[in-house]
Amino acid sequence: RNSTKEPSGRHGPCLPSLRRLLSSPPKKMRQLGIITAGCHVNHSGCITDGKQYFAYCSNLAIYIFGLETMRLEHIIAGYDKTITSIDWNPFDSSQMVCTAMDQTVSIWNIEVEVTVETLNLDVIAVMAVWCRLDPNLIAIVCEDNVVRLWSVKGRSSQVLRDFAHSNVRRLRWS
Repeated sequence: RNSTKEPSGRHGPCLPSLRRLLSSPPKKMRQLGIITAGCHVNHSGCITDGKQYFAYCSNLAIYIFGLETMRLEHIIAGYDKTITSIDWNPFDSSQMVCTAMDQTVSIWNIEVEVTVETLNLDVIAVMAVWCRLDPNLIAIVCEDNVVRLWSVKGRSSQVLRDFAHSNVRRLRWS
């Protein structure tokens, strides 16, 4: 640190420091953190699998950190349109379900950062929640306020049933 006090002037003490920084020769840069591209409305905080990871997402990427190490371990960045929700598979910490504005619901293997299964819809999915009792069942809320049950078994996936509701804001299995 420079121990000499800089004049504060009209713009406060930061402006002279900024000028000095900009006029000095460029130095080697290193990443100090990740600046998100904005957080979406459904998950403004973090989620955790309760065992190994916690995650949050920006508009186009999901950042997965080690729960013990607090280090970034994986980045899921396979989206061109805004991610609308994320949820862990309660039976397998290496899997996560994600919905996006591209009208897809995708299951990701976070260890290798690839999709395992994708459901294409004709409407935007705004939220998906993995069933805590059945590893093959995911509830999906879409922009049209229809709740869909997605059965994911092996390599086949299908929407089992649609439930029409009005203004769905939260979805939980009980």
